[in-house]
Amino acid sequence: MEIVLQDVINIIDEFYENYSNLKRIKGYQDDLRKIFEAHKESSKLGFEKLMK
Repeated sequence: MEIVLQDVINIIDEFYENYSNLKRIKGYQDDLRKIFEAHKESSKLGFEKLMK
């Protein structure tokens, strides 16, 4: 029983670590998306100014 309980604890620990990593990666993706959108918008504005 003790071995099974230790396995369950290890699985939960691994799940928590993986979940934390996924949350961190999701945060990076959101930041990159914001940077890309800002770059795209500034490029569009710069192009419009060039065309004037």
